[in-house]
Amino acid sequence: IICDYDSLHGWTKLEYIYRIWCIFELFTASQDDDCEVTIEMPSRERKDFLDGVSDEGHIDKLFGVLSATDVENAEASYESDRTDILNIVNKKTGYAKFNITINTLIRKWVIRLIEDAAHLKLEGVADGEYDEDCVDFHSRVGVIFLELGEYNLAIDMYNVALEMVEKEFGCDHDKMYYPLASIAGVLTGQGKYEEALNNHAKALTIVENKWGSDDERLALILYNMGDVYRMQDEYDKAIDVLNRALAIKKEKLGQDHWKTAVILVGIANVLLGQGKNEEAKEKYQQVIPIWEKEFGSDSVEMATMMGNIAITLYNQGKYKDAMEKYNRCLAIYEKVYGIYHAETIRTRNNIEILKNKI
Repeated sequence: IICDYDSLHGWTKLEYIYRIWCIFELFTASQDDDCEVTIEMPSRERKDFLDGVSDEGHIDKLFGVLSATDVENAEASYESDRTDILNIVNKKTGYAKFNITINTLIRKWVIRLIEDAAHLKLEGVADGEYDEDCVDFHSRVGVIFLELGEYNLAIDMYNVALEMVEKEFGCDHDKMYYPLASIAGVLTGQGKYEEALNNHAKALTIVENKWGSDDERLALILYNMGDVYRMQDEYDKAIDVLNRALAIKKEKLGQDHWKTAVILVGIANVLLGQGKNEEAKEKYQQVIPIWEKEFGSDSVEMATMMGNIAITLYNQGKYKDAMEKYNRCLAIYEKVYGIYHAETIRTRNNIEILKNKI
């Protein structure tokens, strides 16, 4: 399918999925096991997407596209066509499930497009030669792959950046902190905690030596280290580094900034691990209005918050309340991340466990 796009919004608005007969075409194809459906983007929008990869907000735009997918908003010249087609979709699969099908196709397209672009970037660079644009591109798409749960692809992207920077500037140069910290984030997701801490420690030393002990970059590394310590049940170490991170964020950004709230979530997660459910829930609830204002009520950030609160409710024996939070969380994860993402699977498993308690 060659999809056309809203000329005003570019790749962030997929016009194809807002037309009822296009929805019917896609639905019919998805019902045939022998029919492989792929999404392609016109050259102008494809260039716009790739040019924007270096933009810090690019991944948020991508998730915004995924979370906005809703076949019920499709339009038609004749209302009877719209009603009939939506009835067919709803009866055979349901709207929510078909939205997930559409987003799975979009995710596959994004991954394929970025992989191809990354290969082209490398082809244009002499073997082992440092190229700043290439480093920046691979670093940014590493973030996208990490958020999509594509850990191996994320590591591949970050390693390209790391090797180029290290060869050009040396292992202790300040440019090394970002790929080191980024790879640590992927290793954490893979459960390789000691390797992650080793990378974080190297990045921490570089940042402190270059920018000092109150730099925001340091706070981010400390936060991530706290998360790893929590996963290892080393709660005292986790609280220590998280409090350091919180002090930096409060001083630089203020109490109510969303980045400061991220550190509060980290502390709440430690409290949760320690069995201090009510204290953890109070901190999560402090963060909700800040994140809802920043990211929106249907964002993956809010889904994470709902999942965290669900755990506290479960631990307190409030199973029906926990189920309500988990279901809201799962709906967002399935729509934005897809059905095979680690967070989606984890949430679905938690719901199955909870069903036996109700």
